[in-house]
Amino acid sequence: MFYQGLGVYEGFGGVVLAQEEGKRLADALGEKNKNLILQNHGLLTAGYTVDEAAASFIALERACEAQLLAESAAANGIPKKLVGDEEALYSYKVSGYPACMHTQFVPEFDLEVELSGGKLLE
Repeated sequence: MFYQGLGVYEGFGGVVLAQEEGKRLADALGEKNKNLILQNHGLLTAGYTVDEAAASFIALERACEAQLLAESAAANGIPKKLVGDEEALYSYKVSGYPACMHTQFVPEFDLEVELSGGKLLE
């Protein structure tokens, strides 16, 4: 779902309190990216809706965790297998559009509401 839509921002300058840092982040997103890995800091996601941005954040955080586990396994001698461009493009096409992102986010949100006893909505 992040195929050709994920950038890496190498120059993280701290909390975005100045227009200049916001401009640099926007430039890093560019025309195509909706997601950024802020090197040595964290993640930034965007979308047409809050649901899309939130679903992207959850999925990207999980993907980063899976990548770290794969890198750890590779460091211990287990060969890493890369996903091909064709498979990545197909996965993006079937899961990377706003309606799909909304569908992925709703159960996550409902779970958080349930776990908070409804206080999340206050």
